[in-house]
Amino acid sequence: MMMTQSLTSPLGAPMIFCIILIFLAELYLLILAYRMKRSAGTLFLRTALFISLCLVLCVGLDILWKPQLTRISWIEYLRGRSLMFFAAAALIHLGLVIAYTADVYIYSRNHVLDTALKEAFDLLPVGVCFGTAEGQVRMTNMKMDEASVRLLGQHLVNLNRFWEALAGLGEENQDRIIVREENSTLQFVRSLIHVEGQDYQQLILTDVSDQYRIRDELREKNRHLREYQSRMKKYQQLSAEMIRSEEILNARRTVHDQVGHVLLTAGYYFSHPENVDKRALLEMLRQTNLFLLREAQEDDMGSDPLGEGIRRAEAIGVKVVIHGQVPLTQRVRELTGYAIRECAANTVKHGDGDELTVSITPGKEEMEICFRNNGRTFEGAVRETGGLLSLRKMTEELSGQMRVQAAPVFEVIILLPSETAAIE
Repeated sequence: MMMTQSLTSPLGAPMIFCIILIFLAELYLLILAYRMKRSAGTLFLRTALFISLCLVLCVGLDILWKPQLTRISWIEYLRGRSLMFFAAAALIHLGLVIAYTADVYIYSRNHVLDTALKEAFDLLPVGVCFGTAEGQVRMTNMKMDEASVRLLGQHLVNLNRFWEALAGLGEENQDRIIVREENSTLQFVRSLIHVEGQDYQQLILTDVSDQYRIRDELREKNRHLREYQSRMKKYQQLSAEMIRSEEILNARRTVHDQVGHVLLTAGYYFSHPENVDKRALLEMLRQTNLFLLREAQEDDMGSDPLGEGIRRAEAIGVKVVIHGQVPLTQRVRELTGYAIRECAANTVKHGDGDELTVSITPGKEEMEICFRNNGRTFEGAVRETGGLLSLRKMTEELSGQMRVQAAPVFEVIILLPSETAAIE
């Protein structure tokens, strides 16, 4: 049927439309061949074939839409011919389009193209820009241009002006500028390069967010360690004072026991003077009196034991907060002051805390004193050694009880009989 139809038949217009589509595709591939800088022979052949397609298309359009203006004999000849001529031309050039497409694919896989270089340049993980010594931009990638739009609100046009604007946004250090954004940290490094006898500027953009985040974390940890070392040094000093105080306390207990022994010996002497060495008894009384006089003098000159405990706690960086009525009796204040010193030392040493809360709750039968810190939760069983063991002994001497618990928070609870707490 097609062999007997002319181009002016109903199938003529669709045929010309197909030829137009092939014409556009072949035009694009021809331009691409010139951009890929193919050989002169290839470009000449493809240009000639493209011109032949242009002639076929012009003839078809002239036959369809301008028959009254055509007086060329060979067009008059083609006007009455069948569609086979135009169909053959369309198929030939469609095959050429397919062959050109395959050739472009193979050529781009085996050769480095200018477009490939630009695409690779844009896909770099860092921002890169090259410009003249005067600042005129010669080449930049998308990452650098996006940073310019994000930071300055405009595309990168002049390197010198861009560098001056960056200096106002960040920290400049010679040829390096650090710009901190809300969620990232950018580093811009400028350098001069010499290419083919000319000087060019090179600007490199790098995202250093992770490095600066780690640096800031290390600085914070170092600051915390320095603070912790300072507190530990104070704790060591306090520990030495506590050990010395404990030794003095043990010595006083021993002397007090000796006082009791001297008094018993003196009473026995009055009943049975013949069984007691008078000179030894007098020497024991003299030594005891000297110690008691010296102890009384130290007590008069000494400070309040509860206030001293709070002062030593604050000296190692532990704030003491007391809730409730402060006990007035001397023995309970001594016990509370010693407990504050010991719990403050444990707060720094084991809990890494900085606050100790002392809650005093009086009752009809007993008074409760609770010591609680804000440090880390203690894991494992609590072993009462050193200061805690001494604190328990002092509590039991006052007929009290002591409990130590680690969960949910570490706290020491002392229970004293109300009559004991009320004795001056």
